[in-house]
Amino acid sequence: MLRKVKTAVSVSVFALLMMSSMAQAAMVRYSIDGVLDSGALQGETYSGFLRFDTASLTYTGAESVNLAEFSLAFLANTFDISSADFAPTAEFLDGKFLGVSYSVSTFDPQFALVASSGLGGVADKPYFAYTTLLGDSGFGSLELVPEPASMALFAIGLAGMGVFRRYR
Repeated sequence: MLRKVKTAVSVSVFALLMMSSMAQAAMVRYSIDGVLDSGALQGETYSGFLRFDTASLTYTGAESVNLAEFSLAFLANTFDISSADFAPTAEFLDGKFLGVSYSVSTFDPQFALVASSGLGGVADKPYFAYTTLLGDSGFGSLELVPEPASMALFAIGLAGMGVFRRYR
């Protein structure tokens, strides 16, 4: 009986520690991958990453967080935060990550990464849009994949708890 109580207390303490660390602000990093699906540049690919801090999120309503770091390789060029027309942001609705807002008008083609609206539906996904100086335009799929650093930490903690329990 005492062993069960100790185990329950250990699990509870671990869960509280994990929840408190998850609630704290964290730098989040996403990988960017995509391919242009239409227009004269159809088939061209792009990739990169972005990073932002979730410290200022309230998890209610529409919110934007400035990107701390951004890099995008597209048409043999690399774009960063300083390349953008305005401060690029990560967009959220009620704490759900919708995508990134980023645009460049000083390059041919002009392009933008557009966050989803958060309304749901099949077509409500982040996307890449471009327009060339000749007037051709097109769109591309945009995959924003979170890098697994926080998930790895959670798994390590969980494994540690299992080893601790087995040791006892």
